[in-house]
Order: sequence, then structure tokens, then C-alpha cells
Amino acid sequence: MKNIISIILGILMFLKSMELLYGAIFLDKPLNPLIKIIFILTLIYIFYVLLKEFILFLKSKYNKNL
Repeated sequence: MKNIISIILGILMFLKSMELLYGAIFLDKPLNPLIKIIFILTLIYIFYVLLKEFILFLKSKYNKNL
């Protein structure tokens, strides 16, 4: 359950960052350096959670065959 919440939180953070990035590119709203840092950290967080889930999936699949 905790993993599902962290994945949903990561997706919501990513969507908010994409909204701000869209506003900066197409609507000419300024994008401050803090938003850039938050966007990069959000991407790192999403990849971390997905990689962690993938490793747990592989471990459980491998242990079933033993």
C-alpha cells in the first residue's frame, strides 16, 4: 500500500511539474530555478520508485522458482 501511495504521489508531482513546464514553454511564463530543481528531483524520485518496484518484482519472481 505504501508503494502505491508513493507512485501516485510521484505521478502527481510529475504532472504539476509538466504543467509548470508547459506554461514556461508555450505561455511564456517564467520558470524559476527552484521549479527546475523540483522537476529534476521529481523525475529522479519516479525512476527510483519504479526501479525499486521492478527489483522487488524480479526478486519475488526469482525466489518462486527456487
